[in-house]
Amino acid sequence: MNTIKNTWLTLAFAVCAVGAASAEGFGFHGGGGKHPSPTEIFQKMDTDGDGMISHQEMFEMHKARFEKHFSSMDADKSGDLTAEEMRAAKERMRTRMKSRMHEWQARPAAE
Repeated sequence: MNTIKNTWLTLAFAVCAVGAASAEGFGFHGGGGKHPSPTEIFQKMDTDGDGMISHQEMFEMHKARFEKHFSSMDADKSGDLTAEEMRAAKERMRTRMKSRMHEWQARPAAE
């Protein structure tokens, strides 16, 4: 049972890490259509301002993102994810993605 739980948690962490790799995942994109420059992304990640991103800075950024995602999937707030909670989270994500795709397809073509 522990192996299954660890597998699910590893999968959940991987999904969160991939999401965090995008600019929107870092909380940069405010929906206004302007994506941050690589310099802006770097500056936000470099929390101590030393001109480098340390292992700890990267870890903290991913940790915060992981906590947010895990919390959103843990419907009963038990601190553990069930297979049903994972399925429900996947379905919510699928619904959001479909909605965004429909919005994107409905936009007028650029002139």
